[in-house]
Amino acid sequence: MKRIILFALVISWMVLIFWFSSAGHEVSSGQSERVVRSVQYITNISFSETVVRKAAHVFLYFVLGILLTLLVRTYRIRWRSVVLWAVGIACAYAATDETHQLLVGGRSGQVSDVLLDTAAACVGAIVIAGGHMVIYKLHKNQKCDRI
Repeated sequence: MKRIILFALVISWMVLIFWFSSAGHEVSSGQSERVVRSVQYITNISFSETVVRKAAHVFLYFVLGILLTLLVRTYRIRWRSVVLWAVGIACAYAATDETHQLLVGGRSGQVSDVLLDTAAACVGAIVIAGGHMVIYKLHKNQKCDRI
């Protein structure tokens, strides 16, 4: 059941990424401008639309990396393999996402975005794997303390 739920979450997140990629340049630019204005209003900090776009990439693929790691882990393979599979799938999806953007009016696909997306997914995967290792060691130490 856990695998089915995680699979549904991964697919839903990928659909969300696809939906954002399907927006034309004007729509995407408008979304970014609204975020920039909102942040400037709240914080008085000024930055470019490019920063918002890159931050969106990082956030979307960081979460995708987390979800993929949790999904792949349900197959009970070693953590190193889990992270490699999760990052590999995220990288492949990032490449197809950038290719898809080439077909959307006013958008472009960039290799640098694939690298950024892959790095963000890698960080997400490592956060989950590292968190699991910390919890495992704490749990293991608690068992040893009881003996």
